[in-house]
Amino acid sequence: MVVVLGFFLPPVSIILMTAPIILPPLRAANFDIIWFGVVMTIVMEMGLIHPPVGLNIFVIRNVAPDIPLSEVDLGHAAVRAADDAGCGRAVLRASDFDVPARSGDGT
Repeated sequence: MVVVLGFFLPPVSIILMTAPIILPPLRAANFDIIWFGVVMTIVMEMGLIHPPVGLNIFVIRNVAPDIPLSEVDLGHAAVRAADDAGCGRAVLRASDFDVPARSGDGT
């Protein structure tokens, strides 16, 4: 859902629209909200570079108007593949990325 929203909207808009809906069930299920925020940010940024409407593709196109849009799309295919693989690994093997729990006394 967040990737599809990233096709059309900037990340701040996505957070403001989805956070009130997503956060209460995540808290009830004892998900780490910080970790979820990291994954959500990565996925939103993936939406910004992903066709068919990725906003960053058009930014690159306007910065370099002499390069065809199809070549810009092929140029960042490796970045998209790396993002997909990294996000998939982070979701499927989240325990590899666990950070020790923070204690309440500030240490």
